[in-house]
Amino acid sequence: MAINYQPLVAESLAKQIAENIKNAIIEGSLKVDDQLPTEEVLAKKFNVSRPTIREALKRLAAQNLIRSRRGPTGGTFVKRPSQEELRSSLTGATMLMVSMGEFSLSEIAEARRELELVCCRLAAERREDTHMAAMAKELERQRDPETSDVDFCASDVRFHRALVDATRNPVLQFVMFALLVALHRQPTWSFFSSGNVIRSSPSTNASMNPLKPGILTLQKKPWLSK
Repeated sequence: MAINYQPLVAESLAKQIAENIKNAIIEGSLKVDDQLPTEEVLAKKFNVSRPTIREALKRLAAQNLIRSRRGPTGGTFVKRPSQEELRSSLTGATMLMVSMGEFSLSEIAEARRELELVCCRLAAERREDTHMAAMAKELERQRDPETSDVDFCASDVRFHRALVDATRNPVLQFVMFALLVALHRQPTWSFFSSGNVIRSSPSTNASMNPLKPGILTLQKKPWLSK
């Protein structure tokens, strides 16, 4: 079991220990379902207290990298995070970067626009009737004047998720789902109705015009009409 037990510097000891174990998982030294040493053994190896080890393990558990099991065969084991858990982590990280000013909404919108053009091309080749039905359902909901801004926003996310699903590319799905959710959770996001009416702040209008609203994507792509 290749965990790096190198000397620690005067930073957060728990953070450093968590990073050491995380790196062992990323590098493949620790594999899914491998059991970690006990708290006592880890404390001796890292020359720290058991509460410090517990804090490190809590950090790893928060990242969905380990799981605990009780009983005679219990212990702490390396976990395989689900795609949904990892997408949630990526979405949270993206939203944090936006709130800290590291990414601007216009930069995220630009990335989404360019990636979605790739998604449209792949979806044209790979889509199925179920994808068509899902997008058509959301467009109908967006045309309804009774649809609230909140419901419109949720519908727009579902429309574009269906479009991304139609690519059948898991990497694009992973990245795009995070971008879609992160953008739509921002209070300055612009929502568009099927009549091209701005429903809230116009701060990102210029960036998103090529994609406003979902209905334009539908109308401009002959593969989305039968």
